[in-house]
Amino acid sequence: MTEKSIGAPGDVGHARPRPAARAGSDPSADAPSREAVSEQLGRILSSPSFQASERRKRFLAFLVGEALAGRGDRLKGYGIAVAVFGRDDSFDPQTDPVVRLEARRLRRDLEHYYLTAGRDDPVRIDIPKGGYVPAFGRHGPGGGRMAAAGTAAAPAETSDPPARRLSLWPNAIGLILVLLLGLGTGAWVLLDRAGTPPAAPRQARGAEQGPALAVVPFETLV
Repeated sequence: MTEKSIGAPGDVGHARPRPAARAGSDPSADAPSREAVSEQLGRILSSPSFQASERRKRFLAFLVGEALAGRGDRLKGYGIAVAVFGRDDSFDPQTDPVVRLEARRLRRDLEHYYLTAGRDDPVRIDIPKGGYVPAFGRHGPGGGRMAAAGTAAAPAETSDPPARRLSLWPNAIGLILVLLLGLGTGAWVLLDRAGTPPAAPRQARGAEQGPALAVVPFETLV
């Protein structure tokens, strides 16, 4: 088996400074500095909210150190397995998925951290899916967080806030009840009038009805 070259994690400090961005990204992008990324890495590793195992912490430190040293193109499954997980030269990433599994768990650990203790951190460190090269971006406190790759930022709310919408409900309900009460009263009056015929003089009613037949009791004439 041919020897594969991997970078030692300890020689990060002797490497020539490189932009703190993912390999292949635009170097002119607004990426955090090396110092800011290093500080963020220390902040993550020392936080109790970062629930990664010690092995995954070493994994994250190795990935960030290699990226800052400009060796992001060397972050492959074989090199990581040998340098971080103690595998030997016979390691085969096709049969041993340790790197892929730990990378998946590390992404979940980072996501949980940024949802809790790291929600206001100035720098965000991600491990995008499909590779092991970390990505660094601005995070910002309070609502200025970096949007996840492939998703659009939530649009600003232009309608009334929820509290104001809820406060309008009692007024609307009261208006509806008043309208219903008015409609019910009007309908009752109309029905009452329709069921009671208007009063008219007896003569007029008799004239309209035509000749009348009077029935009287028989009387004995004998």
